[in-house]
Amino acid sequence: MLSLASQLEAAASSPPIDAGERRALYDAAKKLLNVTEDPFDTIYRVNNSQTMILTFSHIACELGIFNSLANSMVPVTTTTLAQSSKADPLLLSRILRFLASHDLIMEADENSYAATTITHTLARPGFKAGIAHSFIAIMPYLLAAPQFLADTKYANPDDLVHNTLLFVDIGGGIGQQCALLKKVHPKLLGRVVLQDQPFVIPQAIPFEGVEKQSYNIWTEQPLKGAKVYYLRNILHNYPDEKSIAIIQNTLSAMSSESVLVIDEIIIPNKGAHSRSTEIDITIMSAIIAVPE
Repeated sequence: MLSLASQLEAAASSPPIDAGERRALYDAAKKLLNVTEDPFDTIYRVNNSQTMILTFSHIACELGIFNSLANSMVPVTTTTLAQSSKADPLLLSRILRFLASHDLIMEADENSYAATTITHTLARPGFKAGIAHSFIAIMPYLLAAPQFLADTKYANPDDLVHNTLLFVDIGGGIGQQCALLKKVHPKLLGRVVLQDQPFVIPQAIPFEGVEKQSYNIWTEQPLKGAKVYYLRNILHNYPDEKSIAIIQNTLSAMSSESVLVIDEIIIPNKGAHSRSTEIDITIMSAIIAVPE
């Protein structure tokens, strides 16, 4: 086994140039690690190493550590790196020790560090951006994934996206807005539902991907937790107390991720368009003409 260990050390000191040989050696080394790793090291690696490496690689990128070492032909002291990064020397020494212990940089001497092949890789602008993306954009999703999957009883996420209630057009008439939404965004995933009274729904525009549902706006909204509830040219037909009742029926169905979009005509106090004022007078006349 000592001979094998010596061969591995030699390969690490002078790795093969051929890409195929390098890949074969890498795959073999991974297999060797998996079968020789102590169980406590395995648990420690799974529990700590990967998340810590990403976190402190991102911090090192922000501090310019990898670039500073990659651009230097000689080892760089902690003091020098602290001066260039503006980081506290004691804090930086702890970060550098961690990076060196995971071979992201090389410990040349006490409080002195040099670049490795990995350091040069992490100093490349594109890879640096990749680390930032993984830390800032992807890690929050990974942290949220266990609870999300548990809450959805471990359903396949693709199925959840297709079945997600995306857009509910309340009182949407014959469905012009639903059809327009699907036409402009044909690859949009999630359910799009048109709601209106039973005598209106049969006249709705037939459009692939648009569901139709009879609904009375004076009753509780039956579709719960939609991403978007849409009220277009509805509220101006009613006095305030009736409009509030419509909104309250919708609010009762909304989740913390829902939004209510009210698409209405707002008549300005000055320079109003004739079409808007005509609608206003028509609605006013209809309201006062209805017996109490």
